[in-house]
Amino acid sequence: MGEFTLDLLGRRLTVSDASESLIAWLEDHWHFPEHAGQLSSNWTFLLEYSQEPEPAGLREQAKPLEGAMNALEVVWTDDGSVWLLEEGGGVRLTLDEKKQRVRLSWYGMLEHTDALYQGLCEAMRSSGLIPLHASVAVKAGKATAFLGPSGTGKTTTLLRAIVAGWQPLCEDFGWLEPQSRVLYSWDRKLHLLPDTLQVLERLFPQVQADNFDGRKHPVEFSSLAQRVWSSPLHTLAVLERDPAQVSAWHDIPLLETLVSFYGSTGLPLFKALRQPFSDLSGELLRRLEAQKLVLGSGELPL
Repeated sequence: MGEFTLDLLGRRLTVSDASESLIAWLEDHWHFPEHAGQLSSNWTFLLEYSQEPEPAGLREQAKPLEGAMNALEVVWTDDGSVWLLEEGGGVRLTLDEKKQRVRLSWYGMLEHTDALYQGLCEAMRSSGLIPLHASVAVKAGKATAFLGPSGTGKTTTLLRAIVAGWQPLCEDFGWLEPQSRVLYSWDRKLHLLPDTLQVLERLFPQVQADNFDGRKHPVEFSSLAQRVWSSPLHTLAVLERDPAQVSAWHDIPLLETLVSFYGSTGLPLFKALRQPFSDLSGELLRRLEAQKLVLGSGELPL
C-alpha cells in the first residue's frame, strides 16, 4: 500500500494507501495513455479510503440518483458535501473551488464500485469538463455526436456511419472540453446489447464480438475501422426513431437540442455548479451545429 497518482486529462488524481486491487481497477477504468499530454489543469483530486462510519440517519435522507447505470442514491448535507451511496459502501465528495480540489472519501469494496466511478466522474465535471453519453463518429475531421435516450439507436447509427466511411470515436461516453470543443473518448471498446449485436453481424459479418461480459458483448473498434481518440465536436445529432417517416435530417429548435444535451450530460451534483453549467451549456450550443436525424424507413443519409 502506498501513494498512487494518475493523470486524468491533465487533472492529477492522488490516491493514498492504494491497494494493488484498487490500482488495477483505476488503471482499467481511468488510465487512458492515448490522451497523455493533450490537456493541462491545476485541478487535483484526492482519493482516500475512509474508516469513518456514515453519519446516523444518512440513508434515510437519500434519493435515487437519476441516470445512474445501477442503483445509486445521493444525499446533500449541510456542510456542502455530496454523498453517493450504494449497497455496502459509498463515497463522500467535498469541493474546494478556490483551491481547485475535490476530495473523495471512499468506503466499500471493489466488488461495488459504482459510487466510486460516479464520484470520479463528478470530480472531472467539477474541474470544467463535460461528460457526454453519446455515440460519436468523425467525418472530414469533424465529430458528430448522436444523442438520444437509451434504446433510440445511438450505437446502431454509429455502426451504420462506420459502414458509410465515418471513423468511430466513442460508442457510449466521452469528455468534452468546452473551450476548445474537443471531445475525448473514454471507451476502450464498443459494448453491444443482443439486438445491436444482430445489427453488427449483418453489417460486419467478418467481425467476431467478444464473449458476453455479463452486461453486453464487447467489440474492438479496430475490427470495424481505424478509430479516432479525440476530435473537435462540430454537430449534435438528436435521434428520433419514427418508422412512419423516411430517414432524413431536419432542422431542430434550440430548446429541443438543449433538452437532449442535458439528457446526455446530466446536471452537476454540486448545486453551486448548476447555474454555471447552465450558462456554459447555452454558450456551447450556440457554437455547435445541431440537427435532428429521423431514423425511419430507407437508408440513413450518412
